[in-house]
Amino acid sequence: QLLVSSTIQAYLDPLVAPIMASFAAETVERWAFFVDWYDANASLTRTYTLIYYPNSKEVEMIDNKSRRSFLRKTKTDTLNPKVLTVGSSFSLLGRQLTVKEYADAYTKKTLTSRTEKAIAIINEASLNQMGPVLTALAGKGNLILNLQLINVGAQAQSALSQALEVVTQGQALLIELTSDHLSQTLSEASSLAPSFSSTTTPEATEMAHNLCFGQHRFATTAVMSNSTLGIIKPHAVLEGQLGAIVGDIQAAGLTITAMHSFTLDRANAEEFLEVYKGVVPEYTSMVTELESGVSVAVEVVGGSDVHGRFRQLCGPMDPEVARHLRPNTLRAKYGLNKVQSAVHCTDLPEDCALETEYFFGILLE
Repeated sequence: QLLVSSTIQAYLDPLVAPIMASFAAETVERWAFFVDWYDANASLTRTYTLIYYPNSKEVEMIDNKSRRSFLRKTKTDTLNPKVLTVGSSFSLLGRQLTVKEYADAYTKKTLTSRTEKAIAIINEASLNQMGPVLTALAGKGNLILNLQLINVGAQAQSALSQALEVVTQGQALLIELTSDHLSQTLSEASSLAPSFSSTTTPEATEMAHNLCFGQHRFATTAVMSNSTLGIIKPHAVLEGQLGAIVGDIQAAGLTITAMHSFTLDRANAEEFLEVYKGVVPEYTSMVTELESGVSVAVEVVGGSDVHGRFRQLCGPMDPEVARHLRPNTLRAKYGLNKVQSAVHCTDLPEDCALETEYFFGILLE
């Protein structure tokens, strides 16, 4: 049962307060959060109170500035409750929202007791083990919130060493994750990669988050030349297949030169997939899938025909066709259907630079 704090009740207007006050009298489970949405048209960050009903998968929102209902209770099957943790971003009804804080003591106590958060780093000496380590980190009960491949220089090494025990200079993969069994997860990952380290306290995790995924961001490692783009789709990330896909890319003799997690809003997803509009009947569903959660973009290099090699590795667009004709491809092994096909790859070689620039240039500006 959700008990909403008197502070929040006082803050909301009389039209909304009765809804919130009724929480104490009902037995329906509700979680409340303060979330931000950046309104690009107005160049403003707007704050809402988001209320999620985990049993019925319904959501409602209150505009904190106007103190009025912004979204009446609406059923949503696309919102994964695992993403409802402080610092995470997700897409809801075409808006990219970021959880800033739990809106009441009950939600904070309930959710923080179920899951823990950490920042991990795979240093350069162990990057050839990215696949198995990511599989351990993104396993059952775990969720990848943020991820980026970075270059660690002397200054970054000094800063990161305040929160992480082992940080070496060179390339490194930073991962922010939440887990129902964090200690076991990190222990398993550490056993797979000698040059692996993670935060061990909530204070260190908060410090590392601010350093790595807060307002400060590391520069991309993308080379933007003789490379191609791959996107590991949200359903595959959510299902814990990120590590297996990365491992297969490396096993194929291809090199990942840049990697970054994204949570796209609908406008970005539509813009990126616009070439398919009116061409494939699944266009709208493809947009919905791409904006549904965390995806991971990778820049891949591997010789003059890297575009062709990576497309061959991905396989036919329809996973059912792939399973019959090319069963060892990524879509055959990890795809579910034409929309949830596990990975996106660039169709035409002349579009490689454009698509890579979109993710590792434009979206990171």
